Amino acid sequence: ASGVTPLGVASERGHVDVVKVLLKARADVEAQTLEGFRPLHIAAQFGQEAVVRELIGARADVHSRCPLQARARNDWPRNFAQFAAQFSDARIHHRGAQDTFPLMLATHFDSPPTMRALLDAGASANFCSERGFVSLHSCCSAASVRMLLDAKADTAAAANVQRETPLHTLAAAGWTAAVKE
Repeated sequence: ASGVTPLGVASERGHVDVVKVLLKARADVEAQTLEGFRPLHIAAQFGQEAVVRELIGARADVHSRCPLQARARNDWPRNFAQFAAQFSDARIHHRGAQDTFPLMLATHFDSPPTMRALLDAGASANFCSERGFVSLHSCCSAASVRMLLDAKADTAAAANVQRETPLHTLAAAGWTAAVKE
């Protein structure tokens, strides 16, 4: 019982024709799973560029956030401490587990075509999670780094909760060309 809708399942699997039919039947493009993932998050995570473009065309929010923040806000502040306590520090700070957004997911899972679709739709290369993470914190390929830098990503953006700027992450990964910029 994860709460994934048929639109979410079709988004994950890249069934663009099914996505089109569901959107035409007025499926909720912003419906969330129990973890706060929307169809656009799911499609971005699985590198489904054509689905990402369809969802954006149906007005999916390219800056929607999930999952830590989405679940925590449902009962804020009453249940936040209880919610946060279920995660070890390692899980909260893992790049894929903090509050995230579609461009960060596409970056983390190294899908430049999906990143391009999101950037073309207005996703900001400098959009920041509540914990201070930007997409550059999630890069795992030279192509992803280059695309974000070309989109004016700020390597000196404010530090995240781990006191790391994107430049820290790029230096640690050995991205010499990016560090030079």
